[in-house]
Amino acid sequence: KPTGPQYRPPPRSNPLPDNLPGTPEEVAAKLKQQGNEHFARGHVHLAIECYSDAVDLIGEGDEALQHLSLLSTCFANRAACYHRFSDWDQVIEDCTLAIQCDDTYLKAYNRRFQANEAKEKWHDALQDLNKVIELDPTQAAKLGQKHKRVEKLAQEQFEKDKEEMLGKLKDLGNMVLGKFGMSVDQFKAVKDPNTGSYSISFQNK
Repeated sequence: KPTGPQYRPPPRSNPLPDNLPGTPEEVAAKLKQQGNEHFARGHVHLAIECYSDAVDLIGEGDEALQHLSLLSTCFANRAACYHRFSDWDQVIEDCTLAIQCDDTYLKAYNRRFQANEAKEKWHDALQDLNKVIELDPTQAAKLGQKHKRVEKLAQEQFEKDKEEMLGKLKDLGNMVLGKFGMSVDQFKAVKDPNTGSYSISFQNK
C-alpha cells in the first residue's frame, strides 16, 4: 500500500488531439521508447523532450491515474537525463514525482539519494538510502560504509541546524525582552532529575 504522498495530476490544460495515431497510452509508450533510444545514443536533450511529451499526454486529468506505471518510468527516465547535466534540483523533483506514482520504485529512490548527496542535503539523503535498503535488503552490505557516513553527516547537519534555530530564537527573544530591559540570558532552565521536567528561573542581574 502507498505510504507517502501520491501523484496528484494537474487538470488537463488542453484537450487531447483527435488525430492521435493510437490511444494516449500507446502514443506515450512510443514516446518513452524513443526517449530511451535517444538517451542510449547520448542525445539527452531529445530524450527529455520525448519523456516530457509523454508526460504531457497522459499526466494530466483524472485519466492520469490509470497510467501511473508508465508515468513513473517517464519521470524516472527524465530524472536520469537531468542527472547527466548535474541538474540536481530537477533530478529530485522528477524522482519525487516517480515515487508518488510508484512508492516502491527503487531506482528513483537511489537516484534521488545521489542528488541529495550532491546537494549535501544529508537528512533527505539518509531517508532515501534507508528506503533503498528497505526495498532491497541485499544492498545493506554493499551500502554499509556509505550509510554510516551519511548517517553521521545527517546527525551533524541536524545539530548545526538546531544550533542555528536556537540562535535565531534567542535573538528574537532578546529583541522582545530588550524592550523591558531584560535578556534571554537572565532565564535559566533547571531540569528536575526525578521527573525530567524543566522549570524556568529568572536571575536578576
